[in-house]
Order: sequence, then C-alpha cells, then structure tokens
Amino acid sequence: GVNAKVDILIAKRENVLNVPLEAIVDESGEKSVLLANDNVIKKISVVTGLESITNVEIASDILTPGDKIVLNPTVDLIDGTEIMVVE
Repeated sequence: GVNAKVDILIAKRENVLNVPLEAIVDESGEKSVLLANDNVIKKISVVTGLESITNVEIASDILTPGDKIVLNPTVDLIDGTEIMVVE
C-alpha cells in the first residue's frame, strides 16, 4: 500500500492576532490571558477565534502585537501579582 500525509486547510484568516495555545487560561469556558504589564500581571478576558494545533486567534481587540503575555501560567499568578519579565 501507499501512505500519504496531507494537510487540509479548512479556514484561513489574514491580519489577525494569534497567541500560543499555552497562553490561554480557560476557567469554565471563560477565556483569558495574563498580560505582563509594567512587571505586574493583568488578567485580560479574550474572545478566541480559529484555532490550530499550536495557536489560537484572538478575536477581541483587547491585545495588540508586541504585548507580553505569560505562557503556561500557574494558578498562583493572579491579577496584580508582581513579576520580573525575562526576555
């Protein structure tokens, strides 16, 4: 037999903001990201759109390109927590 691997494009949008899936906090269907703003965590509610294996579209206008978001946030990171940003 012959095997083949194919990628099927189901939907595509251009000029949208995407973030890694591991940045999304999902609490009972309420989705948010943790923004690192002036070394303080700010929890931002977001509306998500299309999703791939690694990224998710942010459909709300609350984030802008260049914003620093927390990847793989832990439960102890809450709104107002002071942090040190490492780039």
